[in-house]
Amino acid sequence: MRDFTLTESTCDQAALVYARSKGWDEWFSNPTAGPWKRIKVPGVGDLAASGFGKIETRPDLILYYGNTDDKKVPVLTDPKILITESKDDIDKLDEEQLEKTCKNFLDIKIKLEVLIKTSTDKTLLRSADSINYICSYVVGNQPNISTKIDELKKIHFKFIDKSIFPNFVVIIIKKDGYELSTDILEISQNDTKPITSLEEIF
Repeated sequence: MRDFTLTESTCDQAALVYARSKGWDEWFSNPTAGPWKRIKVPGVGDLAASGFGKIETRPDLILYYGNTDDKKVPVLTDPKILITESKDDIDKLDEEQLEKTCKNFLDIKIKLEVLIKTSTDKTLLRSADSINYICSYVVGNQPNISTKIDELKKIHFKFIDKSIFPNFVVIIIKKDGYELSTDILEISQNDTKPITSLEEIF
């Protein structure tokens, strides 16, 4: 088998494959040098509203997780949406990049809220106000990753609206020979227990 390096696209795909194995749905992906497309929100058929303009900033992944309860009128229990920026090298998440990315996290959340409220999927629509929106970063592993994440944390909370996104997630893609594995870290500003509770589902 031919060896490979951890590119941004490889990291993205590794995170996506792992997320799918845990029950997450892919609502959007933005492959490097690949075609951009619309956000696939269930029950939304408006191509113009769910798509992106040519100069509009897009995330790399939007992932959705939700379990339906057993009630006669079903709702989703603790639904989550993960909005992701991916880089092969965490050093690329510098101040200039994060200022744009943090603004995009909020822009995408607003876009998704509008789309979901137009959905014909009644279960999703009933759960619109209970969705937990989480911003995240996918990065390739490196020897000093812990130090780099500490720096990422400082810059991220400099630009993010903490009243909307009180914590964030880092998904680390590790390469061992030809095998890829995934570690997930939930990070809050004050080092308290984050509220996203992703350990069991990612």
